[in-house]
Amino acid sequence: MKQLDFGMPVGEAFGPLTYDLTPEAISRYVDAVEDDHPWYFGDSPFNGPIVPPLMAALYNVGVLRQAFEIPPGSIHARQVFEFTHPARPRTRVRTHGRVLDKYVKRGRPYIEIEAASTDETGEELTRGVLVMVLPEKQASEGEEEKGRAQSQGTTNKEPTLCVPTSTLTPLQRKVTQETINRYAAASGDNNPIHTDESYARKAGLGGTIAQGFLILAYVSALMMHALGRGWAQGGRLSVTFIAPVRPGDTVCVHGMNVRRDMEEGPARLTFQVWCENQRREKVLAGTASGLEYVDVFSD
Repeated sequence: MKQLDFGMPVGEAFGPLTYDLTPEAISRYVDAVEDDHPWYFGDSPFNGPIVPPLMAALYNVGVLRQAFEIPPGSIHARQVFEFTHPARPRTRVRTHGRVLDKYVKRGRPYIEIEAASTDETGEELTRGVLVMVLPEKQASEGEEEKGRAQSQGTTNKEPTLCVPTSTLTPLQRKVTQETINRYAAASGDNNPIHTDESYARKAGLGGTIAQGFLILAYVSALMMHALGRGWAQGGRLSVTFIAPVRPGDTVCVHGMNVRRDMEEGPARLTFQVWCENQRREKVLAGTASGLEYVDVFSD
């Protein structure tokens, strides 16, 4: 398999990756991300159940992993999504990707990958841009030891409850290795930096870390409960991953409404969103927005 590297030309296309959003797969995903929104299994404004918005976008990374070997030490630095239309259970999804841009920042090579997912009719479900930082070199033993000490330090402190410091009621999730393994099985993300302790240490990470998309799923759950229809159809997410989440961490997801913009149709509500661990350290930050509907289905 060809390795993802900085020499890839901008515009190079890859895919498609095809997958089925079966009721069984949806159940595994919902269980893995602990999102109990009633629209995933009951009625909704879309005349029946819908698929969690982020689930339809899962293979925006998967299509990249199918086409290329991602070198150890690569970092998922940033993610942008737009949810165009909610997928329905039993939808067959096709995801295509292409190299959008590449550049060097602070001496590190960055590559941007754009991916879009459509249903059987060709209707777009979601579109996103993934920003990956490629490694300059393999981690040295000193870096591995430093990472191990940092990892051990994160799991020795007792988690504290989320403190409401935002407009939306914070969402709290405890992340364990079992959580990470369950998400890997549900999402198909088999990158060993998440599940193989030895491999993750050799990659310079000091131990396994949670999938970025798992943490994004928590943000999506917060916004789905806040905006409902306006998140499932019209939601936008743009975040930067600041620090890894490790087994034993407690993640608190916050959202603060900062703007209301009039558009043709419903107004767009924009929120600052961020995730903190139990030490009040930010691990993710960015913005999320959705359309403002007054909906009888809102929970």
